[in-house]
Amino acid sequence: MAAPPERFHTDHVDRLTAQVLATVSNSKASFTHWNLRAEAERATRHYRFASQPERDRTISTITETALGRSVLLTPAPITEAPGHSFRPHRGAKYTTQRTLDAEARLLTASTLTTAPTVKADRAHAIARATTTKSGHHLSSNQATAVVAVTTSGRTLDLLVGPAGAGKSTTMSAMRAVWESQHGPGSVIGLAPSQRAAKILSDEINAPTANTAKWLYETVGEGGLKRERRIAAAKLALERCGSAEARDTLKRRYAKLFAEDLKWSVTAGQLVIVDESSLAGTHTLDQLRSQVQKARAKLLLVGDHHQLQAVETGGAFGMLVRARPDTPELTEVRRFQNPWEAAATLKIRTGDHTVTNTYSAQGRLHGGNLEEMLDAAYVAWLADTAAGKNSLLIAPDNDTVRELNERARAHKVENGDVSAGKSVALRDGTHASRGDIVVSRLNDNTNTDAAGEAVSNRDQWVVEKVHNSGALTLRRIDPEAPESMTGARVRVDKDYAAKDMELGYATTGHGAQGLTVDTAHGVAIRSSTRELLYVISSRAREENHLYLVTGDETPYSIEAAITTPEEVFNHILTAAGAERSATEQARDEHTKWLGFDQIRDEYTTLSHSADQPQWEKLINDSPLTDEQKHTVLNSEAWPSLAQSFRQATTTTGNLNAVLPRLITYREIDSAADPAKVLHYRVDAWTKRQTTDPAKLIPGTTIPRTTSTDPAINAALTAREQHLATFAAENPTPERVTPANTQPRSGPQSAHHITADQETAFWDEQQQPHWIREEEFTRTLAADQDHGGHGMLPDSNNPAAPQTPDRPLNTQTHTLPESAFPDEQELATYQQENAHHGY
Repeated sequence: MAAPPERFHTDHVDRLTAQVLATVSNSKASFTHWNLRAEAERATRHYRFASQPERDRTISTITETALGRSVLLTPAPITEAPGHSFRPHRGAKYTTQRTLDAEARLLTASTLTTAPTVKADRAHAIARATTTKSGHHLSSNQATAVVAVTTSGRTLDLLVGPAGAGKSTTMSAMRAVWESQHGPGSVIGLAPSQRAAKILSDEINAPTANTAKWLYETVGEGGLKRERRIAAAKLALERCGSAEARDTLKRRYAKLFAEDLKWSVTAGQLVIVDESSLAGTHTLDQLRSQVQKARAKLLLVGDHHQLQAVETGGAFGMLVRARPDTPELTEVRRFQNPWEAAATLKIRTGDHTVTNTYSAQGRLHGGNLEEMLDAAYVAWLADTAAGKNSLLIAPDNDTVRELNERARAHKVENGDVSAGKSVALRDGTHASRGDIVVSRLNDNTNTDAAGEAVSNRDQWVVEKVHNSGALTLRRIDPEAPESMTGARVRVDKDYAAKDMELGYATTGHGAQGLTVDTAHGVAIRSSTRELLYVISSRAREENHLYLVTGDETPYSIEAAITTPEEVFNHILTAAGAERSATEQARDEHTKWLGFDQIRDEYTTLSHSADQPQWEKLINDSPLTDEQKHTVLNSEAWPSLAQSFRQATTTTGNLNAVLPRLITYREIDSAADPAKVLHYRVDAWTKRQTTDPAKLIPGTTIPRTTSTDPAINAALTAREQHLATFAAENPTPERVTPANTQPRSGPQSAHHITADQETAFWDEQQQPHWIREEEFTRTLAADQDHGGHGMLPDSNNPAAPQTPDRPLNTQTHTLPESAFPDEQELATYQQENAHHGY
């Protein structure tokens, strides 16, 4: 029987808090209250509590304690306003000081120029002379990158390259250039996965390892064990009196010392980390530390537009964005079809013009989820049957499992995989002799016959299922799986059950870094652009995208997307790469303390403060009681209230003019008089003179006060913030609210009715404004049709609009009854006659 759950004690809180914070911060550059709470619930799941309320209190305590040990990235509100909340509930972002410090050290290292270099003339000469495996010389772009990196002297250097741009070839040339001055063995290659490390080793012809293995052997348990063995051997040598025994001990000591040297960075070396976007921040920081101490050089190679690390990420992208002169490869060479090179670059940056290209080339396939899984699987199966190295890529682990089960069932039916003895794997599937499997956990204690450790995402073919449940596996080259000539290893039943999966299909993270013949990838509307880019750039010959249309779940609240082109465009807009905590701190400051946010908060508070006076203005107006009720309950009421606010910033008298705006032209036929009034008030406001004293300095935002001291304090604080921002950033486009510019009316009509004014509001949907030149063009069109564009003047509501201040392009001639005396009527008629109206 299983042991009963352990009873929770209060002394567990501190340990669990540290565990929760470490788990979350090691997987995200930033996190929220809800991330910590979810992990706290997982961490306490196996403890026994006296009651559910006690469990809830404990989870809350762990969460709040973890938050207290974190660093807040989201700035506090300027001044709280009672009854108003401008932030999502518990939506603030946090990070740890450890993450911020690691990012700061990486940024600093990228500016240091004390690393070893290669002489420029030597670098140029060797780069020009270097040829690729196919016998071609480096392109000028590649050669320039090689020289830039090897001569820069930067302690931490960068090389960016899109998929298929020849990063591996460029790194091979860097090895040749570097070793020409610093000697053989002066280049070390690292990558986040063993598979990527093996590919890198083949390309640059230098020793490589995955980053986890490297850290295990240098600063981890492997390094500590080796230190102890070296110390023991040294002590034994010192104490040994026999000459013969001393010779044996010397050889043993020399072997241990050589092994230790293999796992260390020395002065003058170049350490290359490929696929650096997949390396976590803390991993990169540990490598930086080793390189700096050794007076060596660290080169990070990758593409920040591809998928990011599954641990604390964003560091590589941060370093690229922080540097204006990052060496970058720009010529894509992988694809057999020339159009595909340019097309993938457009996917990389979210350029929607590429959609038609992929559609025209027959690369986009659409249908429901089952149809797309079937289509991708059938196409992949046909390619593999034809002898092609093909990838089957799915958007998530559940879909990978489903596709793996289909592939295995087909292979069992065909006799390629044994239908006999099998073992259970970690995702609920089974494997037997002949199956392709993938290891999902680094096991540095278990090495194959060639001395390579079992690593995450290594691919294997099952050669034997033992009675104990253990497996004998043979390593597969992922870019030549048909060879099956790799070294053997044996894994026990527990490792197979906990850390192995079938390996026919893979996720985008599993596919990144591979180059194959064909690729078939499934994507859904919630996929990211980075995933779309990876699955569209793996294959030389053809990359096909199977895009799920319609609702992904029966509970979807978004409108269904019905074509693959729509899904493709939707994904192109969804950049999902995590930014560093340092960048997110700036992003949060801009988001919550930026001009637009504070302006919107000020406007919301102003609406609340002004609401009573606007309601009184309507209630005191000549509208009927029914019309007043309609206005105050209209969907257009918030916009009308904003128009009232804007009107009060002029030298005109809104209280005096509103009755005239209501009565100078019929309004009774309008289904929604609020929309008509909104139209008329805006038009009237445009032709008035603005009173700067009524605006927040440097902006066109109306100043507001409140009789409520707390609301008034909140308004004042935001007003000061906006004024300061405007003074420091005097750009009209950034300080002018969207609803203070003139808008167009219905064009090409002699007269405008209340229905037309209403229709115009409906068309604009919370007033949308046009540019001044478009307004002028509209006015001219109206004048050509005999329109007058007249509304009551500011302090004299019945006065005509003057021609040097055009306003509404579609109003009809005012009746004589609109003018309070003969003087104004005469002026109006004289101006009309003067302008040929």
